[in-house]
Amino acid sequence: MDATNYAAARAAMMDFRADGGRILGIKPTTLVVPPSLEEAALEVLNATHNSSGASNVWSNTASLIVTPFAA
Repeated sequence: MDATNYAAARAAMMDFRADGGRILGIKPTTLVVPPSLEEAALEVLNATHNSSGASNVWSNTASLIVTPFAA
């Protein structure tokens, strides 16, 4: 779980298409992770800056659900 994986997952979801090729228009608003990934998810979703000090473009782009059933 890091910003690169989060960005790839969001992009893939937004590109989901129906059987006829029409884009479905999905916009991810919730991130579901197991407890072991909670800290990393919080950093991606809540930090104002990333580890290199640049602005975190993913801040506040989704709400977080932590559940043991997400494994």
